[in-house]
Amino acid sequence: MSKKAKPPSKPRYWNDHLHRFKKSGVSRAAYCREHGLNYDQMGYYLKKAKADSSAASPANSTANYINKTIGDFIPVQVTPVAPAVIELTLSQPDGAELRWTAHWGPQQVIEFIKQWRAASQ
Repeated sequence: MSKKAKPPSKPRYWNDHLHRFKKSGVSRAAYCREHGLNYDQMGYYLKKAKADSSAASPANSTANYINKTIGDFIPVQVTPVAPAVIELTLSQPDGAELRWTAHWGPQQVIEFIKQWRAASQ
């Protein structure tokens, strides 16, 4: 006589799917279609998981705020980088190009790109 494998409990089953869904990078609808899951039921367990995590961590925690704002994150430590010689080429849809070499750090490049985008619109 063979024994049937016991199915995982609903909370564990959904926690596994929620974890895989968050890592997948696809929409909830696409994930549900791909795995044969009920869209509304997944929404219920997403809300339940969010409520459980909010109750488990302090309301004024910076990590809690970040998780609510942008989702899970991995803490990293960034060390300052000395400006380096970089070659930049920016092209406009009309074919205009701007090329130059600069001694910039990452923040200066980011700020320049923001300004370039703003001026281009």
